[in-house]
Amino acid sequence: METPMSFDSRLAEDVMYASAFCLCDGWPELVDLTPAERLDRIVAYFEAAFMAYRDGLAGWVPEPSAN
Repeated sequence: METPMSFDSRLAEDVMYASAFCLCDGWPELVDLTPAERLDRIVAYFEAAFMAYRDGLAGWVPEPSAN
């Protein structure tokens, strides 16, 4: 049986900063999209952030990037 997930503010902060950086980094691409495509892309950013937070609560930690 799975244990319920609880809020982890440090993990949430890490995911928030990574997501904001990713969104800001991709902003030039968003400008060239149609409004519907732009909304889809922004929704995808939020979905990815929520999945990263969920995976972090489950114990998954990404390997450090070489960049």
